[in-house]
Amino acid sequence: QAARRLAGWYPSEMARRKIRRRRYLQRQGFSYLRVRVFTGGLVPEAIAVQLVAEPLAAGERTCWPMTRDPSAAQDDGDVYTVRVPARRPASDFTARIIPEHPEAMVPLENPSVCWQR
Repeated sequence: QAARRLAGWYPSEMARRKIRRRRYLQRQGFSYLRVRVFTGGLVPEAIAVQLVAEPLAAGERTCWPMTRDPSAAQDDGDVYTVRVPARRPASDFTARIIPEHPEAMVPLENPSVCWQR
């Protein structure tokens, strides 16, 4: 049943998305990150934007969901923001875009994952 629902789900526009113009601010023990995402024609519901940090020592990477700011949307893209504890420098964080579907798991090696450059 789930396989049938997912068969036609993958949006072909995933190849045209980009992350640009990152901003970073530290204040009162928190880091605020903001990125502009060019969606390539995808609706916001078709993607998830996340902030990723590799582990400092042995362990798992940390991933925070970013929130779309509808008031900052423009024709060519959307702004996503996140607030995280200010324990690490901005260089430790990378934003990524992944296809979003409640029944899909997208491995990091999948070419549909768009990493900030």
